[in-house]
Amino acid sequence: MKIQLRNIILFTLCLGMISACKSYDSETCQDISMRAFKGSPQAANEFQKHCTGEEIEIKITHEMCRNALNDLIMSGRLDLVQERYPEGIVDCFTQNDLVKFQKRPRN
Repeated sequence: MKIQLRNIILFTLCLGMISACKSYDSETCQDISMRAFKGSPQAANEFQKHCTGEEIEIKITHEMCRNALNDLIMSGRLDLVQERYPEGIVDCFTQNDLVKFQKRPRN
């Protein structure tokens, strides 16, 4: 019984250590950056801790997201925003942003 309990404890500790060792590459940091821009404080904290080094390249920055959102608000045209900014810029916007600021074509 003692051996089984010890094995369970060791397994749980190893599993916890493995899950804590997250890899932060450019793609992961890009996803975290998008969540942070959308307002997630946990993502903003995680981005600040793990993704601010020179070796991590972020294609779509917070400034770019802010400018794209401003363009969407001013023009109301998602197609123009997508033409002007890199692929994936739509990930900066929440569903609420798209519903609220995207103008519907008139019939």
